[in-house]
Amino acid sequence: MKKLILVDDEEIVLNSIQKIFQMENYQFQIVGTFTNPQKALDQIKDLSPHLIITDVKMPYMDGLEFSSKAKQILPQVQIVILSGHDDFAYAQTAIKLGVSDYLLKPIRKKDFEAMLSTMHKKIEADLSFEEQLKALTNTLLSNYAILKNKFFTMLMEQGNALDSNLKCLYDQLGFCFANHNFILVKFVIDEIYAEDDYISIIEKLISEFKDQMQGYAFIEEFYTDEYLYFYIYDLHKDFSQENFLNSVLQYTTNKNNHGLKLLVGVSQIHASMYNLFFAGSECDEFILTSGTNLNYNKLPMENFFSVDSATYFSYSEVENLFLSIFSNNQSNILKSIENIFNITTFPMYKDFWYSIAIIIMIRMYQIQDKYHSQNKYITRDLLKIERLKRLCPTTAQLKKLLIEKAVALADLINSQSVLAPSKTILTAIQYIKDHFNENITLSGVAEHTHISKNYLCDLLKKELNITFIDYVTNLRIERAKYYLSNTDMKMYEISAAVGYNDYAYFSQIFKRHTGISLSNYRKQH
Repeated sequence: MKKLILVDDEEIVLNSIQKIFQMENYQFQIVGTFTNPQKALDQIKDLSPHLIITDVKMPYMDGLEFSSKAKQILPQVQIVILSGHDDFAYAQTAIKLGVSDYLLKPIRKKDFEAMLSTMHKKIEADLSFEEQLKALTNTLLSNYAILKNKFFTMLMEQGNALDSNLKCLYDQLGFCFANHNFILVKFVIDEIYAEDDYISIIEKLISEFKDQMQGYAFIEEFYTDEYLYFYIYDLHKDFSQENFLNSVLQYTTNKNNHGLKLLVGVSQIHASMYNLFFAGSECDEFILTSGTNLNYNKLPMENFFSVDSATYFSYSEVENLFLSIFSNNQSNILKSIENIFNITTFPMYKDFWYSIAIIIMIRMYQIQDKYHSQNKYITRDLLKIERLKRLCPTTAQLKKLLIEKAVALADLINSQSVLAPSKTILTAIQYIKDHFNENITLSGVAEHTHISKNYLCDLLKKELNITFIDYVTNLRIERAKYYLSNTDMKMYEISAAVGYNDYAYFSQIFKRHTGISLSNYRKQH
């Protein structure tokens, strides 16, 4: 039944409508009748009607003014005006106010009944839409962390900010930083060794680092199964490059001194999110060319910070190159590298082409690491500009080196076969489901499945489109929801039961992934 109120200054009209029309037959229940429109407004919020039928000519307030005020209180309510005014302008005003229908007196029974049927269908349709919208909103909230992760990883891997899927995710997530300057910080998280729960350690790192860096700018985190990233954007006016880098390095040193083996990479300052691909490569260069014993205090700050131009490098050719490598298409490899070196829209600076070559080879280095080979086609010493300049003093020689390495990598990928993904991933998933509430790690699952950790990451991404961390977290969150809805377990007991030793962090994780606190979820379910 849908709720209905009647408003007319004549009591006889109210009684006649109720007597002539059996509202239950049209799935309406009258919850209020009013001869004074102001009194109707006073009670409208508590009554929450789906439909209001009102006269237009009343002494205290006319029907148009009443309708306008009613819409302000209940924007979704349907309103039908009964009027003796056969005036198009009057009806037009009513429509502009959001009135759903306008019936002229004297009203025929057939027309009134048709109006009731139409209003019921409209209300049903609107409620259905509202429920769908609410469901979509809840889905977005409950999957916010995963969607945010998907947005950033897609942007970093594809480098194409104009992609329709990326634009859709950007809007859905409520982001507004496309043209803000940013710095990217990257931590290698696959070398974390501690007795505490692996997933909890990652969550603590996110929370602690964001707290420490919040004085510099706004922060969004995202991650893969191997790396943890912080996108630090809209840098404050008094932003100090030196203080920022020192804070990052001090944080990393402190964690290393307390048993967490972290490597950190820091990008340059970039002008917009369209350069996230380059920022990620700069973080890799920072890590791979520095090593674990780098004396950061001796590094000049200008090596790490410079605001890039509004124009940016064409990512599409880089992506074409790697598509050609994976498909072992040598002619396209040559074509892509030629196209990369023919791009003239990017502002030139000293050692520009060597920087581009290193960015490409860093990605090759990471890919080759996922395949078994006695030969390393890209070595760490090659990922240094000075070394590269000595080997390839001309652009032609640099192109030749890139072609040679790309072809070798393509042959390596093409020559290796792997286990059937479906059987392997099913084994991994079953193991995760059986042990998700324990101190489970990516390395442990890979060892049980008898594959490399890198290959397991690739399978999870390809088969499930999700990271290991998110998959385990989702299992834990869903089990927690079950306990909250179906048991009287205390919150700290639920935390321990799903694999979190620290209840405080578990409550943060739950709210971040569901958009609601533990206690409110229990109340609502």
